[in-house]
Amino acid sequence: MADLKQLLRDIPKKNLIYILGAVGIALIFISSISPEKTEPTVIEEDFDYCRTLEEKLEKILPEIASVGKVSVMITAKNYGRVTLAKDKAEGREQTVILNQKGGGEDAMIIEETYPSILGVIIAAEGGSNDKVKTELTEAVSALLGVDAHRIKIFERKIK
Repeated sequence: MADLKQLLRDIPKKNLIYILGAVGIALIFISSISPEKTEPTVIEEDFDYCRTLEEKLEKILPEIASVGKVSVMITAKNYGRVTLAKDKAEGREQTVILNQKGGGEDAMIIEETYPSILGVIIAAEGGSNDKVKTELTEAVSALLGVDAHRIKIFERKIK
């Protein structure tokens, strides 16, 4: 402790002020440029993810031989999550915004997960045929990564 006091006495006050100021500025700069990962932000309007998958399946599945018109329903466990980059500066927390070439802005996404699919039901013309059931189950399982026991195929009612 005595050595520190002696060192501080030996440094001219003007230089000591410059050193302390430089250290302070460096600390402020370092803390303001490091984006921190924070709690995920759940974006609920993105729940149409399931509806989008249903529409895509309703378009492609009838292309399989012996399959007629289909209706698809997908259930999900959650909404999925989007984790946005946050910047903590001057006691405030702000989302990191990226400027796009066209003049728009987007938040910087650190991580994005999609909803967990619980099950799929398909009502298909030709759905009583075992071969059609197998082909539809394999197609949906391959596309969505859902286990076969979570996919149910039924004969579609003719209207």
